[in-house]
Amino acid sequence: MSRLHWCDRLGLLVWEEMPNAREWSPEAEDRLAAEWKRAVERDCNHPAIIAWVPVNESMGLPGLKESHPGQYAFLERMVGITRQIDQSRPVIDNDGWEHSDVTDICAIHDYTPTAHLLRERYVETLRGGALPPHVWIDNKPLFVLGSRYRGQPIVLSEVGGFLKVPEGVPPSERDLLFNFYASWRTPEELFEKYHDLMEGIASLKFVAGFCYTQFTDIEQETNGLLTYDRRPKLKPGGVAAIHRELFGDAPVRSVPLLSSI
Repeated sequence: MSRLHWCDRLGLLVWEEMPNAREWSPEAEDRLAAEWKRAVERDCNHPAIIAWVPVNESMGLPGLKESHPGQYAFLERMVGITRQIDQSRPVIDNDGWEHSDVTDICAIHDYTPTAHLLRERYVETLRGGALPPHVWIDNKPLFVLGSRYRGQPIVLSEVGGFLKVPEGVPPSERDLLFNFYASWRTPEELFEKYHDLMEGIASLKFVAGFCYTQFTDIEQETNGLLTYDRRPKLKPGGVAAIHRELFGDAPVRSVPLLSSI
């Protein structure tokens, strides 16, 4: 049985994302479009899927930052391919940043580590103003080539990223991710950081949902709520209590998205 089958049975919400090319070329675009079309046709009957994501973080499309017109047009093409197959779910053109005008959701990757800094970052938005023009990584514009935010639901589709500090490894020898993400040494510290971040997200009333990154550790990124072999780093009941405290009485828009496949 597929992972999506068990997501269907367990009620796990899924954004289906496509693995992207690492370099751009017309041939890479054609291959990606063909594979994505087959994936959407294969999986569109799974009720667990709530959104389609043909491109993530501009991978394979490095010119988007400079508003490359051909790569921008490819984003629109991928959204169009998806909508031709399935009109029932939203399509996120480029999850994380550098959106076009045709995305159904404004999906933002934001690894701001604390509630204070998160509110500081979105202070103008909280006052009813515009979103920041750039995302958490400042050289990444939120919209490109004259496109702009048009009132779509805003989802923080990657947050958290708290890395466990490896024992006996000096800072100079740690993975480069430690230069970008916050880290922790004890479960108590992770719990405090997680609670603080959730409090910050809950205070952003314009946010429609979020996805914590990530559910389990993988080979490179040790930032899961579970270890690589699926052992909880925090007591699940404690995590659930945080969510009940901060989101329990909130409308559906504040429910966290739990997975991305």
